[in-house]
Amino acid sequence: MAKKIPIVTLDTNSIIDWVSSKDDDVRKLMQFHEEGRVCLKKTDVMDTELKTLKALDASAKLDEVIGYGVVGSSRIDHSMVGDDNVEREQNEILKIVFPSIKSPREATERQIRDVMHLHTHRTYGHDYFITRDNNILQAKQSLREKGIIVMSPKELVSKLADRSSGQTFTHQVNRRFQ
Repeated sequence: MAKKIPIVTLDTNSIIDWVSSKDDDVRKLMQFHEEGRVCLKKTDVMDTELKTLKALDASAKLDEVIGYGVVGSSRIDHSMVGDDNVEREQNEILKIVFPSIKSPREATERQIRDVMHLHTHRTYGHDYFITRDNNILQAKQSLREKGIIVMSPKELVSKLADRSSGQTFTHQVNRRFQ
């Protein structure tokens, strides 16, 4: 029986680390992607956050998944129109990752984009969200309860190395918000 190839959403900091050669684990994930051991994806938000041509070129090598648009944060031609349920789900993620924020209007642009990344990841049902963002990593247990499995690049590289030595990894993800 063929093993399922995990689909992984990269946070913007992963691409930045890759092009700046800051993180060997991100480089290893890119190698795994090229070998077909993992499928890396970016959200539509990533290219709005990247500042250098080198990072944009690197990002262009990844398939893009389109999320729901947020006024002032999304590109019209790279987003979908949502409804009240989308707004409710995004607000739930905002409260989990940034518990001190009382209203979405208080969120910074970066915080909104973090929520957009996570929501898009969850919408598509990808397996792992990879980041080194401390706010997201600290909320990973609560995010897991919403069906979002968050890992650092190092954690996923370790998991994939274990998998190649015979361990298969499975997880139960509830794809619907409760």
